[in-house]
Amino acid sequence: MVVLAGCGASGGSDAAPSSTTRSSTTTTRPTTTASPTTSSPRSTSSTTTPPTGACPTGGRTGVVERSVQVAGEQRSYLVYVPEGLSGPAPLVVTVHGLGSNAVEQLAYSGFSALADRDGFLVASPQARGFPTMWNFLQPASEPTSDAAFLKAMDDDIAATWCVDPARRYVSGISNGSAVTFALACAGSFGFAAYGGVAGALYGPPCADAPPAPIIYFHGSDDPVVPIDGGQALRTVVKPVADTMAAWADHNGCGGPEVQDVCANVTRTTWSGCDDDATVDYYRVEGGGHTWPGAIDVPRLGPTTHEIMASELMWAFFQAHPAS
Repeated sequence: MVVLAGCGASGGSDAAPSSTTRSSTTTTRPTTTASPTTSSPRSTSSTTTPPTGACPTGGRTGVVERSVQVAGEQRSYLVYVPEGLSGPAPLVVTVHGLGSNAVEQLAYSGFSALADRDGFLVASPQARGFPTMWNFLQPASEPTSDAAFLKAMDDDIAATWCVDPARRYVSGISNGSAVTFALACAGSFGFAAYGGVAGALYGPPCADAPPAPIIYFHGSDDPVVPIDGGQALRTVVKPVADTMAAWADHNGCGGPEVQDVCANVTRTTWSGCDDDATVDYYRVEGGGHTWPGAIDVPRLGPTTHEIMASELMWAFFQAHPAS
């Protein structure tokens, strides 16, 4: 299914969340330190049956901070809960990049405003280390892995709010986008669709994963992760076009079809895929290592405002619930 893209979309939020409501399992809110950088059919992994009617929020709306214990370590994450949430509700996880944090990603992505409008939960996990970094290659079977943390977070959210298990989605930028692709490769988390910006991967470990609907954005002038492949920090990356074509082949898609959606944005779509696992790739001519439609981060290159990645991701997600 092709999602239509409108040009001239407004940018995302330009401020960090204004308030945090703490739960009984809260931890200290992550300190803002840097601008954001770096089986068939599809099944779901939630073991919690969502209740009918209104979603329980315990009177808590806005940004709720929670923590989970993972192999004896306390890991934290944020959830944005819009007012008047009714359920079972969709969940969008958004993963920050290298050197960023959960607070910044919640603001930078712009998903909170969409959640207010359309009624869904937004989760933003916090990486560890300095600078903060996700180890997207470490499998969930390792108890201390970031993947194990994300699984624990997902379980905690399902036990706290009534999440629709067929409408759970994950997104990210840069290092967080690599996490998103790694989750698609793992194939065991049961997310219905995936959205990434400025960080794509496909390799042999992905071969046994189920078809994964993916929407992805990359700037042609990205100074951190080169669109034509090469050295990205301490990793060698393949050309983005090759990576997305590999996912389309993995998903059993036809195509591709190429469309100029704006003056500087081209979309390549592979459709007719197994399990409707469409692949959409947006190439932003002149774009940097940035989230389309978000606030400008000049040191990471230009940010396009012709499209809004979060708006397009959300439309793509809505079109791809799990079977």
